[in-house]
Amino acid sequence: QEFGYANLAECEWGKMRAVHILAKKAKMEQEGKAPATINLLVSVLKGVAKQAWSLDQMSDHDKAVILSLKGARGSRASASEGRALEPNESSKLFGSCDIDTTHGLRDALVIALGIASGLRRTEIASIQIKDLDEEAGLIRVIGKGNKLRNVYPSETVWSLIRRWRIIRGEGGCSNLFCAIRKGDHLITAKPISGNSVYQILRRRGTAAGVRNFT
Repeated sequence: QEFGYANLAECEWGKMRAVHILAKKAKMEQEGKAPATINLLVSVLKGVAKQAWSLDQMSDHDKAVILSLKGARGSRASASEGRALEPNESSKLFGSCDIDTTHGLRDALVIALGIASGLRRTEIASIQIKDLDEEAGLIRVIGKGNKLRNVYPSETVWSLIRRWRIIRGEGGCSNLFCAIRKGDHLITAKPISGNSVYQILRRRGTAAGVRNFT
């Protein structure tokens, strides 16, 4: 549509020239788009140019000029990038969790696994009950690239795991963590997601007066 065509199929990619990409790039810069966003578009259109050339829809010269285009300079930190926690902030997060309640105990364990064991949000959410091996003192975790690794929580974390499992029970889904309704009512059939972990951390951070963190 930016190039004047009704849809993807009708766009005559072989007629694309460097000047079209430069115009789009300039427009995005004027709109305040992040350099990474602009550079992604430029990279994609370079790939399109290569394909058009391979199908004899573009000359060697036009392809070469497009491939010589530079991306936007600079970088921009993500608004949600956050930062590492200070030790006293970790204490504040734990302090916002009343572990004598179902919500508080679950959230304290989520925080403990993130801080003490270095697990990512999705890794915390996807822990299976069968992955807990307390006898060996380890939790099997499926991380990035579907790679399996073992983490070794402290005794403090294991004590929270034991308390949580008593309250959670063994029924419902196979995940360690499940959803909780208002009134501390467990929904054991519904596992939490990585986004749920994010919301837990965000909510506890607000309650503890801790600014954005990763």
